Amino acid sequence: MKRILLSAVAFACVASAAEPCTGDCVCISVEDAKALGIAVPEAAAAAGGSDGAALYKKCVACHGADAKTVYLSKVPAIKEMSPEDFVQSLKTYKDGSNNKYGMGAIMKSQVGAMSDEDFTALGEYVKGL
Repeated sequence: MKRILLSAVAFACVASAAEPCTGDCVCISVEDAKALGIAVPEAAAAAGGSDGAALYKKCVACHGADAKTVYLSKVPAIKEMSPEDFVQSLKTYKDGSNNKYGMGAIMKSQVGAMSDEDFTALGEYVKGL
């Protein structure tokens, strides 16, 4: 899924899920950008699909390159989760209803701009590691 990056100074540019938000910006979907009246280049609107490997780059620091890291000696390795459980966990972190291991706030900030398609791509990527 393509995303629009809006910085604090109202500059908008198109970035793919492979290039997640960094710095002081907010990601919104192409659909949301259009609903807000923001012009979206057709190339961005036409592109689709999520790259699990690219999305996983922001997970590596805590979960390890192989997704087998037990984070802070309390968060189980995500590699051990089924893709379905993994996706459900990400959805509940995003909606704020999950605070397992006290990680709710940080995980919500990590997955807040991701779509269900992104979650599925991540789940499949982690399964394949």
